[in-house]
Amino acid sequence: MKPGVKLKHDGGGMIMDRDTISDTYCCESRFWFETPYASLIYASVLSEEDVTGGRSHAACQMCGPTTVELLVHAVDVRALRAALNTWLRLFSVATEMCELSEVQR
Repeated sequence: MKPGVKLKHDGGGMIMDRDTISDTYCCESRFWFETPYASLIYASVLSEEDVTGGRSHAACQMCGPTTVELLVHAVDVRALRAALNTWLRLFSVATEMCELSEVQR
């Protein structure tokens, strides 16, 4: 991520008690993106929540005016890795576009 974006991660990994998320998903990872562009980034990636590949699911939410939370659930570690590659790239591109539009003002 860019220098102006603070990224926090809860460690993620395997969930041993599958009842805590669902019968389908056994892995999860949670990130928090702290940035002045949080609301713009949230709005730009929100429509992607509806896209599900069957092996993973992601959800975003605002956690204050400058923080976006990303939660990804997956059926296994490979699906989690693939979903995180997609979502972290979406956040990265959204951040770059916000920064670019700021420079052009």
